Amino acid sequence: MNQKKPTHNAKVISFINMKGGVGKTTLCINTAENLSKKGHKVIILDLDPQFNATQAMLLQKNRLKKANEKKVQKLQKMKKMILFRLVLILLNIMKSYPIKDKL
Repeated sequence: MNQKKPTHNAKVISFINMKGGVGKTTLCINTAENLSKKGHKVIILDLDPQFNATQAMLLQKNRLKKANEKKVQKLQKMKKMILFRLVLILLNIMKSYPIKDKL
């Protein structure tokens, strides 16, 4: 039988240094972000007992969620303002063309 081998283009990038405070977490997160912006699928495995990468990504997730909520609220407010202005315009038009009774 002809069975095709699956093609996987997965790459493993590791950031390892026994010294603390050299920027491993920052480098890892920024590299992952840049790769994901280019369309690559990225997973970060945070094996550091302090789990700083995990904390940083959760914090970023919460920031993005709040930013999106603020954008939605702003759009809803703008929509209400536009509708209000349209109603005022229509009322002014209606005043200009009074309805005559045909009794």
